[in-house]
Amino acid sequence: MAASLLRVSHLAACYGDAQALWDVGLEACPGELVVMVGANGAGKTTTLRAISGLIRASGLIEFKGESIRGASSSRIVEMGIGHVPEGRALFPHMSIRDNLELGAYTPGPRRRRRRNLERVFSLFPRLKERERQTAGTLSGGEQQMCAMGRGLMSEPSLLLLDEPSLGLAPIVVDGIFEIIAAIRKAGVTVVLVEQHVAQALEVADRAFILADGKTVGSGTGAELLVDPRVRESYLSV
Repeated sequence: MAASLLRVSHLAACYGDAQALWDVGLEACPGELVVMVGANGAGKTTTLRAISGLIRASGLIEFKGESIRGASSSRIVEMGIGHVPEGRALFPHMSIRDNLELGAYTPGPRRRRRRNLERVFSLFPRLKERERQTAGTLSGGEQQMCAMGRGLMSEPSLLLLDEPSLGLAPIVVDGIFEIIAAIRKAGVTVVLVEQHVAQALEVADRAFILADGKTVGSGTGAELLVDPRVRESYLSV
């Protein structure tokens, strides 16, 4: 197996006096799609935020063999980690193009923003057709495309996706998974939090089960699809 691109172990984090993570561990190797599975409140979003430097955490967070725990979020972006948050967090009164260009705020990607825009528009041709349209007038699926495109503008080698299909119609969800496959094909490693557990596990290389702020299980996507705990708790089988 290739050396880990991302390695997290014994991760703990709090929001004020409330502890959200107690002992989370996960790993992603180059080119993999890694899925985090867990109920609401299990700590999945908090784990992504800790990796991105958006909240303080203890434990080990390594990216490309280097500790990034305690690094600023801007430094983590510069190192090659992109984060598409739950809820998309677009600027609704700005155009699609302006929202995308905000993702290229670090020096290297900003110099190459034209090339990066072309790359994003090749993945999301609908955004190219509407690049001057304000983001707030887009459908939910189009807004998610814009958020994912903005995440790619920073030229990440690792992309964290938090619930990209949340609130979308099933046919749009299928399109989101096709885009995730295309992102992987382009050489970007993906760590995915996704409510459509079965669909995510079907395409995952590896998956980690979180419960009450701890990693309580792991395996390949295929293994977890037939795991009785996963089937009972997350697949309603």
